[in-house]
Amino acid sequence: MELLKSILLGIIQGLTEFLPVSSSGHLVLAQEIFGLSYNEAENLAFDVFLHFGTLVAICVVFRKTVWGIIKAFFTSLKKLFTGKYRYSTLDRFEKMLLLMIISIIPLFAVLLLKDHIDALFSSVLAVGISLIVTAGLLFVADMLTKKPRKTVEPKPLHGLIIGLFQAVATVPGISRSGSTITGGLLCGLDKSFAVEFAFVMSIPAVLGANILEIFKVVKNGMETPFVYCLIGAAVAAVVGVGAIKLVELVSRKNKFVFFSIYCAAVGLFAVIWSIVVK
Repeated sequence: MELLKSILLGIIQGLTEFLPVSSSGHLVLAQEIFGLSYNEAENLAFDVFLHFGTLVAICVVFRKTVWGIIKAFFTSLKKLFTGKYRYSTLDRFEKMLLLMIISIIPLFAVLLLKDHIDALFSSVLAVGISLIVTAGLLFVADMLTKKPRKTVEPKPLHGLIIGLFQAVATVPGISRSGSTITGGLLCGLDKSFAVEFAFVMSIPAVLGANILEIFKVVKNGMETPFVYCLIGAAVAAVVGVGAIKLVELVSRKNKFVFFSIYCAAVGLFAVIWSIVVK
């Protein structure tokens, strides 16, 4: 993979992983439009590095929250072993940790459908339809942020519901951040918490998925030069930090509708491209 393409895909990953517009869907479209031949070993290794870069971005922006959750892991273990673990007595980070753990559960069901989901990565039409679905989710999020409503305290059930939205977002074209933020808002959570949790909850999911893919990279080999993978990851991390900050700003301004319009337009373009070009 050429240097310019490594930088470009790093920018796309950094922007679309956090902006509610689907990174997987945009990478599929980028590979299609730029005429990149799909080599499993090459794309897989590069994708692993790109996702590592976006993980770095999350840890940088939400470093206080991430550190709080790490400490909460040990304090929660202590409460469990001493018989003092009660949800009502958990602090903010301990509750967030529990919700993160619960949110992972639906992803195990996705493993049963992994081959079918992977097949969608070669379908521009499927990506286009999924982007239009994302547009609908973001429209709902926009309505929820603008409507005066009473927020609720996060509960374990909320973690499961948001986890279901995250599981659906494994389909290319469905935005993970967009769907999980919408899920949190539908649960009645405060929008600032919904946005923060949507990003932080992705850490174990993305990290776990990357660990599984690393074994494939080792088995199939790595055709992309290491330096290009590293450049792509660095670009994704830097751009990702800016993208997260933008989503936080959009949330405060209640302007998710702009992302909804964008996803609808790109989705429609992808559908037309798949029909006319293919």
